[in-house]
Amino acid sequence: MKRKLTRYWKITPGENGFLWREQKLNECIAIGWSDIGNVKGISKEALRGKKHRGKPLKRFAVNQLNDFVNEVQIGDKVIASASGKGIYAVGTIIGDYKFNRELEYKHSRKVQWETTFWHPVGIESLTLSKSLYNKFHGLSSQTIRELDDYEWNKFSDRLNK
Repeated sequence: MKRKLTRYWKITPGENGFLWREQKLNECIAIGWSDIGNVKGISKEALRGKKHRGKPLKRFAVNQLNDFVNEVQIGDKVIASASGKGIYAVGTIIGDYKFNRELEYKHSRKVQWETTFWHPVGIESLTLSKSLYNKFHGLSSQTIRELDDYEWNKFSDRLNK
């Protein structure tokens, strides 16, 4: 099966965006579950056997780590966004997965940030549809969420206005 050229991802730089500054300065996006170690080359099935804080990884964590490590690719677009805080930046993934021991959240990918904001752009100000809004805010927002072409275009259109 051939992969479509570009995929679109909303990724949270730490809970409520608390690691945005670190990630911006390091030109990357990174996610948690660092205590499980480097997962390069590990399948989704193998991730299920990993432990986080002494307990098996929960299904949502397995899915999100797998997406970040195995699905996100160089050339994909990324939105750095945090629930309740807003949109920090939009960029393009330019590096493969790396377990970067210098970062607080160590599962990382290099990003070329094309658009960044002095202050986060509030999600509410974009007047997104409820389903798209929920990918950025609230319990269903998760650490990493894929947006389809239509959602990306709607988001981009609203952000540019």
